[in-house]
Amino acid sequence: MRLKDATFGAVAAVLALVWIVAAVRVWPAIAPGPRATTTPRSSSAVEVPRLTGRLALAAGGDVFLLQDGRMSPVATGGGRRDPALAPDGSRVAYSVQTSIDGKRLTQDGQVVPAHLDYASVATRSTTGGVEEVLVNGLQRRDPNGLHVVEFETQPAWSPDGSQIAFISDGGGGADLQILSLATKRIATLSQGSVLEDPSWSPDGKTVAVTTYSAGSPGVLLVPADGKAARKLEIAHNGDAYRASYSPDGRWLLVTLRTDRGNDLVAVELATDRAVDLTMDGKSWAGVFSPDGSSVAFLREHQGQIDLFVLDVGKTLGAGAAPKDAQQITRDGRLDGTARPSWSR
Repeated sequence: MRLKDATFGAVAAVLALVWIVAAVRVWPAIAPGPRATTTPRSSSAVEVPRLTGRLALAAGGDVFLLQDGRMSPVATGGGRRDPALAPDGSRVAYSVQTSIDGKRLTQDGQVVPAHLDYASVATRSTTGGVEEVLVNGLQRRDPNGLHVVEFETQPAWSPDGSQIAFISDGGGGADLQILSLATKRIATLSQGSVLEDPSWSPDGKTVAVTTYSAGSPGVLLVPADGKAARKLEIAHNGDAYRASYSPDGRWLLVTLRTDRGNDLVAVELATDRAVDLTMDGKSWAGVFSPDGSSVAFLREHQGQIDLFVLDVGKTLGAGAAPKDAQQITRDGRLDGTARPSWSR
C-alpha cells in the first residue's frame, strides 16, 4: 500500500510541491545550513577524542571516518555527503552529486542546452577500495542529450545489512525507496510525497522519515512491507524531523524546531513521552551510539558547525538532567545538512 497525502486543488498542489521541493533542497533541515568550506586536512588523519565504534560524517564535499581517535577521509572527490555506515561498520554508503552536459525542453517546447545535475547512491569499504554505484541518478543517457536524471540521496542500511533505504527525487516528489542488495530490485514505498531522512527501526520492520508533504515537517513511521504509515505524535510543541532509532527500539531521537531554534528530543514510542536532551536552540541531526548510551549530533557554535557527543544513559534511564556535551571535531566546517552515522 502506498502513502496517500491529502488532495488539494490541482494548481495549488503543483505550486505547493514545487515550493516545498525547492525549500527542501535549499533549506533542507530547517536548521543552520552548511558553510562553504574546504575539506578539513584531507591529506591525512587528524586526532579526535576516542569514541566506541565507527562514526561517519560529511565535510567539504567529502566523507570522513572517526575511528580509534582519528578522523580520516574515506570517500573524497567532492559532491559526497549523506554518509551511512553498514551495521558492522565495514562499508559506508553515501550520495554523490555530479552533472552532465545535455539538453532540456522548455515550457514553450524549445530544446536548449542545459547543465543537468543528478545524484547517485554509492558505497565503498571503510578501509578503502573502489567506489561502487548502487543506484545511478543518470537514469537514461539519451543520444540527443535529453538525459533522464534523478537525485538518489540519503541512504540508510537495514539492520541486517541486506537492504538500503534511500530518497529518490525525479522532479515529481521525493519518495522513499528500498534497494535489495542481493537482487538489485527497488521497492517504492511512497509516490508523489516529499520525504527525507530515512532511518530503520532495529527490527527492520519500519522506516522513519521526515515528511514535508503537508508543508511543515513531521515524522512518519513507514512499514517496510508497504502497509499504511502513521505519523509520530509527540507531547511537545514544535515541528519534529530527522528521526533516528535507539538500538533497543524504545526511543526515537528527533530534532524539534521551535521558536527557540532546533534541539534534540527523545520520544518514547510506547507512550509518546518526550525528553529534552538539549536546550540551546542550536543542536540537530542526532544519532544514537551502537550501545544506546550516547548521542552524536551537529551543533552550531560561534557561527561554526561541529560534531558533539552527549551521554544520555542516565537521562533516559533514570530521568537525570542531561550532562554537558563533549565537542568531538574542531574544524567548524561540517556539512550541516548531512546527518552523522554511528555503527560498531
